[in-house]
Amino acid sequence: MGAVAGSDVHWVVDPVTQEEIAVPPYASAEQAIRRAAMKRSGRLRFIRMFPDYGRDYPLWENGSGNYTVTAADLELSTPLADALRRWQQRWDDECLDSSEWSSEQARLDWLRDGAEMCARLQREVWDFAEVLPEFGAG
Repeated sequence: MGAVAGSDVHWVVDPVTQEEIAVPPYASAEQAIRRAAMKRSGRLRFIRMFPDYGRDYPLWENGSGNYTVTAADLELSTPLADALRRWQQRWDDECLDSSEWSSEQARLDWLRDGAEMCARLQREVWDFAEVLPEFGAG
């Protein structure tokens, strides 16, 4: 998720570093410059996305007061919060021992949906965080 790719991306030059910054279609050049400044100063948050047993949301944040974060902590939209909760629950239901799935199709569907949700999550938190997808192996 860290790398912004696609044909809708445009670029802007950071006035401080003179480096090019990718600007995704859902952000402005000004937002991208502010975000780059946050990253340089260590204020950009890093939200990790992976499931674990006993969780409502598959969201984690290193270096904050709350290692486990909720949709409310990130002020996510209700549709995304609900989708993340369902995705976590599917893992609980379909993944038998954290690596063995009830079926290969269930695993593939879950991975596909996770990638789509990760992109949605990145759009919603882009102004203040980078999303790190940490699911899919195994």
